[in-house]
Amino acid sequence: MLLDTRDLPLGPAAFDRSVRAEPLTVRVEALDRALAGRLWTAIEATGGCPATVFQSRAFVEAALGLPAQGRSVVAIAERGGRPCALLALSVRREAGVRIARGLGAPYAQYDDVMGIPGDIDAVSGIVAAALGSGAFDVLLLRRVRADSALAPVLAARRAPYASDGAPVLDLASHRTFEAFLSSLPAKKRQNLRRGRRDLEAAGPVTFAVHTGRDARRPAQVALELKRRWIRDTGRLSPALASGAADVLLGELAEAGDDQMAVSVLAVADRPVAMEIGLRVGTSYAAFLGALDMDFSRASPGSVQMAETIRWCFESGLTHYDLLPPLDPYKARWTSTCVAVADTGIAASAAGRLWLEHWHLGLRPRLKALTEQAVSAVPRLLRRTAPNRAEPEA
Repeated sequence: MLLDTRDLPLGPAAFDRSVRAEPLTVRVEALDRALAGRLWTAIEATGGCPATVFQSRAFVEAALGLPAQGRSVVAIAERGGRPCALLALSVRREAGVRIARGLGAPYAQYDDVMGIPGDIDAVSGIVAAALGSGAFDVLLLRRVRADSALAPVLAARRAPYASDGAPVLDLASHRTFEAFLSSLPAKKRQNLRRGRRDLEAAGPVTFAVHTGRDARRPAQVALELKRRWIRDTGRLSPALASGAADVLLGELAEAGDDQMAVSVLAVADRPVAMEIGLRVGTSYAAFLGALDMDFSRASPGSVQMAETIRWCFESGLTHYDLLPPLDPYKARWTSTCVAVADTGIAASAAGRLWLEHWHLGLRPRLKALTEQAVSAVPRLLRRTAPNRAEPEA
């Protein structure tokens, strides 16, 4: 049973409240690009920083341009008239219930705040302000990192309902790319060498990374390659079914600040593995990977990842985040993992019913049945397809 947690104390009682200098004020406003620009510029000027790339100014402004994003709002905490914590949300009505999600959902892979590190009261305040604003019935935040400012606040409200992990490569713990490579299991290194040899047998192998505006066209190619893989493997991906991802990545490329990087591994100028990465500060997030199934036996995705990690070393980046979910292939690269949790909080009686009976009840079962049915289609087609005639001698 989920509780209506609006009356619980703000934040965990034992958490270190290190920022108390000035009185805290909180409010919730409609969010547009002009306000986002002012708020993010102001908070950066006072030492605020995005918890992840998905709370950066460039990503927020790009997300505000997404079609069907719903009504965008921002919870603002201020001290001395200066913003110290921001939580950007998108509100959409589903079956008569107003659902608030982190701005940029489902493309934002972590939900968190933009804020000044250490101000737990400000984070608690904006969560409380958002829940009490009357702007929505349910607050859903996905993949909240255990090391985030939001995690203890949501834990105090008994909000987490599902957990996963995000594998992360700590590049700073290795002096060079070669040192990192030597730290991998021997079998992994052997597979990388074999994969490259197999690719080179098919033609000249090249690797390049495109950034800024030069990344726009390669990003579109990567999306097309990913959609083809989804179709050929009988999977579902509503997030890539529309053109919203194209709009988002196009906006990030046009920002021109090199926040987006697209890696391309090619054989005879044909892309066989690609990765769209997003970076902020010295951290890189592997946002989307795509490969050509015609070359799958050579594991081009692994070869591409190794080359992208090499580029991260050369670019001075210190962390390579493989993002959730905790897939087996990611665990072969690192044993370091950050726990993440999906969370839900009801802000009204209607929201509590929707959360308990639909979102956490019937919906997961229907989703599982749908995925099973879709994944069975390719197998069924292979079984019912007529046998190909043998070629004449």
